[in-house]
Amino acid sequence: MADLTRVGQNNYKREISVGVSDSMATTANTVFNLPANSLVTSVYVYVSAADSTASSTLDVIVGGTVVANEVAVTATGVATGTVTPTYFTDGGAVAVAAGTTAPAGDGACRLVVEYVELDLVTGDLTDI
Repeated sequence: MADLTRVGQNNYKREISVGVSDSMATTANTVFNLPANSLVTSVYVYVSAADSTASSTLDVIVGGTVVANEVAVTATGVATGTVTPTYFTDGGAVAVAAGTTAPAGDGACRLVVEYVELDLVTGDLTDI
C-alpha cells in the first residue's frame, strides 16, 4: 500500500471553524455565508429566551440544503435537532427557517455551525 502521508497536502493540519450568529429572534434569518469547500460537522442553537408557540422548531439551511432539522426553540438551553454532516462545494448562505411548527418569533437564540474548510490548511505538518 502506498504511503500518502507526505503526498500533496495530506500531511497538513486543518482546523475546525465555527460560525456563530449574534442574538436573533426565533424567526427566519440569513445568518452568514459558509466558505466554499466546507464540510459542516455540527450545528447547535443556543436558545436564550424560549419561543411561546408550543412545539415550535427551526431548520438550519445552507444554500437550500437542510443541515439541522427540527431544532426545538421552546425551552432555553442548547438544542441540536437532527444534524446531517454535509459537504458544500460552493459554500452558501447559512439561514434559519421555520420548522414543522413555526415559532412565534418572540424568543431569542444564537446559531453555532462547526465546519472544516477542506482546502484551508494551518501550515503545520502532522506528526505521522
